[in-house]
Amino acid sequence: MEDFSAVTVEFTPMIHHIIRSLSIYKNKDDFFQIGLIALWESYEKFNEENGKFSNFAYTVIKGRIINELKRHHKYETHTRPFDSAILEV
Repeated sequence: MEDFSAVTVEFTPMIHHIIRSLSIYKNKDDFFQIGLIALWESYEKFNEENGKFSNFAYTVIKGRIINELKRHHKYETHTRPFDSAILEV
């Protein structure tokens, strides 16, 4: 298999496509970084006997980004902004 820098150049459009397909508009750079990390992990774990690398990478990247979206949503729903009016009481 080729070196990771070539893989990164080849699969960067895929990461951007996944981000667009999930309608991510906030923190795009953070999600892109998560996608790159997932690409690295899939590059390290891939076994050629199990099929095409592109299918494996797509599944890993999309799954990781979806998990991060869920984590962000859970944080936003369970965390409220600090209200200074509470201190006045």
